[in-house]
Amino acid sequence: MTETMAKGMIQLPILDTLLAELQKVKGELEAIRQKIDPHQELFDLKEACVLKGISYGSLSNQKYKYLQPNGGVPDIISCGRSRWRWETIQKWVTQSDEDLAKAAVIEK
Repeated sequence: MTETMAKGMIQLPILDTLLAELQKVKGELEAIRQKIDPHQELFDLKEACVLKGISYGSLSNQKYKYLQPNGGVPDIISCGRSRWRWETIQKWVTQSDEDLAKAAVIEK
């Protein structure tokens, strides 16, 4: 068996693990999506917090804006409120606070 084949065989379990994790996350997102109006495309911060299962008060403070969807940058402002698209919320729900903090540091 060549070294390349051995490396390929080692990577397959890793890919299987990643695939299983992605399928789990997809299932969680679908469960979240079923809790809301299927035709809703824009979400304000309160709705986004409910979907992520966190306190609105903890993210409404400007100090923690980097923890909001898209680093606190809304996809659109509608009726004077920041709103994010479902695609943005999907990505945000799966990110940990640590991932969001790292992304905020990288962007600065």
